[in-house]
Amino acid sequence: MNSIVFMGQDIEIGSTKVFSNGVDVSEEELISLIKLKQLKSLNLNTSNTNDEHLKIIGQLTTIEDLDLSTTDVTDQGIHYLESLNNLRHLRLKETLITQECLSSLVKLDKLETLNLKDIDIGDRSVMILGALLNLKQVVFSSDLLTLSGLEKLKASLPECEIINQGSSWKDNVTL
Repeated sequence: MNSIVFMGQDIEIGSTKVFSNGVDVSEEELISLIKLKQLKSLNLNTSNTNDEHLKIIGQLTTIEDLDLSTTDVTDQGIHYLESLNNLRHLRLKETLITQECLSSLVKLDKLETLNLKDIDIGDRSVMILGALLNLKQVVFSSDLLTLSGLEKLKASLPECEIINQGSSWKDNVTL
């Protein structure tokens, strides 16, 4: 059989998508994903994924779509993702990252969508994202962002849909 075992299930070597569906993963299981030379999408949403796991995920260079929402990744681990040269879609909502990791994210120059919902990001830091020239959509939910800051980002990225889903009705902005 030409497969690996991931979360107790056989995954075909030719697979392009792997989902954890909220199930915790081990380092050994993540290491086994390196064999998937065609892996394009990895969803680890609501799993036990942490910075140590990001060391392994950073080796999955064929990944185009990565969901790390509601995991324990931090600023210290995000730099491991810098090697994902094909990454186009990244979801980091409800993680432990802060605006301090944005300088690592801008190295992902093919990034098209970025979800930073429930991450506290202010106007000065958000301008760093203006370097992501391929960005088509970015989602925030930060009360630290002002309309002025969002408009400046929009000026840097005129083709990008910028969404801030703040905690009050007046903070909900789409540009």
